[in-house]
Amino acid sequence: MSEETPAQRTLWMLDCETGYSRELIPIYAFSEEDANERAEKHIRESKRPLTFIGLRPFPDGFTIHYSRLPGKA
Repeated sequence: MSEETPAQRTLWMLDCETGYSRELIPIYAFSEEDANERAEKHIRESKRPLTFIGLRPFPDGFTIHYSRLPGKA
């Protein structure tokens, strides 16, 4: 009996503009297509207007002010 390994999600950073500043929003997704869908949903459901700037994968993680987001989840 073989056990299936659950698919691992990769960290993607959504870069958005709010009109007067920029935001990086972490998204964990199974694929680039999944990341794009999650990014579009986040932008669409945001309470304030967001303008899409970019979406980049960070499979090795991302460090911000002594904190680290893992690259895989």
